[in-house]
Amino acid sequence: MELKNKAESFLDEIADLLIKNHGNDFEKTAVILPSKRSALFLKKALASRIKETFWAPTTFNFTELISLHHNEIILDKTTLSFELYQVYMKLEGNQAETFDQFYKWGEILLTDFNEIDLYQLDAKEVFKDLKNIHELESWNTEVYTEMQERYLGFWRKLAPLYFAFRDHLEKKGFSYTGATYKAVAKELKLNGIGKSEFSHVYFCGLNALSPSEISIIKSYQRSIETELIWDLDNHYANHPVHEAGHFYRTLKESHPELTKGKIPSNLDVANKKITIYQAPSNVAQAKITAQILHEISPIISYEKCAVVLPDSALLLPVLQDLPSSIEAVNVTMGFPLEKTELFSLLESILKLQENIQKYQTGDSVNFHYIPFLRLIKHPILRQLCQEEVDAIDYTIRKRNKVFINHEDIKNMSFYTEHPNLFKKWSNLGSEPIQLILDFLDYLQPMLKQHITQNEINLHAINVTKEALSKLLPILSNYPYIQNLSTFKKIFKNACSNHQLSFFGEPLSGLQIMGLLETRALDFENLIILSLNENILPRAKHDNSILPYDLKKFHALPGSKERDAVMANHFFRLIQRAQNVHLVYAPISDGFGAGEKSRFLLQLKEELKQAQIGNRRFKIPLGTRVPNNQVTKNDLFYSELEEYLSNKGLSVSALNKFIRCPLDFYYTYVCGLRDEKDVEEEI
Repeated sequence: MELKNKAESFLDEIADLLIKNHGNDFEKTAVILPSKRSALFLKKALASRIKETFWAPTTFNFTELISLHHNEIILDKTTLSFELYQVYMKLEGNQAETFDQFYKWGEILLTDFNEIDLYQLDAKEVFKDLKNIHELESWNTEVYTEMQERYLGFWRKLAPLYFAFRDHLEKKGFSYTGATYKAVAKELKLNGIGKSEFSHVYFCGLNALSPSEISIIKSYQRSIETELIWDLDNHYANHPVHEAGHFYRTLKESHPELTKGKIPSNLDVANKKITIYQAPSNVAQAKITAQILHEISPIISYEKCAVVLPDSALLLPVLQDLPSSIEAVNVTMGFPLEKTELFSLLESILKLQENIQKYQTGDSVNFHYIPFLRLIKHPILRQLCQEEVDAIDYTIRKRNKVFINHEDIKNMSFYTEHPNLFKKWSNLGSEPIQLILDFLDYLQPMLKQHITQNEINLHAINVTKEALSKLLPILSNYPYIQNLSTFKKIFKNACSNHQLSFFGEPLSGLQIMGLLETRALDFENLIILSLNENILPRAKHDNSILPYDLKKFHALPGSKERDAVMANHFFRLIQRAQNVHLVYAPISDGFGAGEKSRFLLQLKEELKQAQIGNRRFKIPLGTRVPNNQVTKNDLFYSELEEYLSNKGLSVSALNKFIRCPLDFYYTYVCGLRDEKDVEEEI
């Protein structure tokens, strides 16, 4: 469908099209958009045009649309790992590995199973090709060794495992995303969509469609009035090699009927201004953001401005540095639970348990002083019982206690409240989860007494309890974990799927967003941070048992396709913007993360009409701490004279005086020393 060729927002264009086709009656109209947020902004665009009460169109994302056509329960990945292991044990019998050995490659298998189904491949053929590849690698003229047979046996068993797993889930009424999409695509292709409450369906702003999704869209086209509207720019969509248009061009080759209509050209225009900033550090990007916002605040509406954070770690620094003049802020992105102070506390508990399991001998429980002190000196615990923590720390160092036992800490309040956190966990299923939940219940009211400094920690407790409450019955139903390392991985995976949500008015004020939340949205003014390689685009991590050549042969996505998705997010986001501020930090982490994103280089090379320039800001370093000085009064001279007359001046003391007179004064005259460490060697 062709839309008006002007720099109006994409959703405004959709709203105009809907009103043109349906007036103000959208009761039988459905719009499929990339996200719920884009659906919210579409309804706002309609409301600004229709001044009377109207029936808004029904909006879905693609997953919600799929849910209209299936009844199976889509399981989370942790549950799927356990279900796959049950099938694996039935096939292998006594030869089966433990769950701890199975877990890592089992997760990779689940990812590959999902993609094979989503891309509607014949799994039997894929695994046959994989088996043949490894047989060729191991080929020789002699009989295979026992090790070679075991190695090849693994690849031969993948197809039976896949089909047995699919049957196993189907009998239980379970599924996973790829299998569900494949099944729905097959059903709709055979029987159509059936009786629908909708007479007209619009698929808007989608990208990187899988074969299953394409098949579903074509089934809708055959059944009811269906239109596809693309949110693209001619600069990259019809460019022969530009990665941002990769999926559109691929679709145009295979299904030209889905790519009709003219694509507008808004990206490379003379009235677009792009400014690139180099920040001296990652956190300094937040300072630059604050200065940009302060500078543009008199001339813009914040409702037409967004700060986009490809790296969620910058969310809190950005929020802390926002100018006070900004009254309304809406944070659409979540802050990862695993990056919170609370999660680091829980990690300290798990590290102590790891140490307990390492050093326990018989019934005697011992643990090394380092993980113990790291736990009790954690900022969250320290603020609750600082005097007690300092006393224990002092005692350990004074007595040079390398290993701690229960007798040493029996009077510590944290130990008396939660003794099982300091004992070896024999059951690595639901019991440790319940212990941690009990600990969070204990911690929550105590932190509420210091609520001003613990708002985020309290929010993190609620999110963690939600995550672990979901994990608890899973580990109860599947008691297979034997190693703490596996428990830690599952614990971390459960928490990594949860984020801290921030509140705000979604349709007003400055929008602070992750890159994924920007799909189908447009802003006149943009500030995008972290324009660094390995962040935008992300580093290449291809966890798959399928080699690159095999994936390419079967048209499965790889690192090239993932980069194309990121490129589309970025170039699509800036295509209608008038003022774009791009910030990067050239600080290397040793793996290239400090390198400027190639997207910046592409902009400079490709855009011939847009105004592109560089700018530097002076970053305020904060209040300078005054030099610590000692007044040379009568007391000073009497102390110095007493020291010299009683102890004299050693060579080491003289060297220290030459290097730093102040250090000499504190160390020798005042007798202040560095904190003594525990000596582990004689």
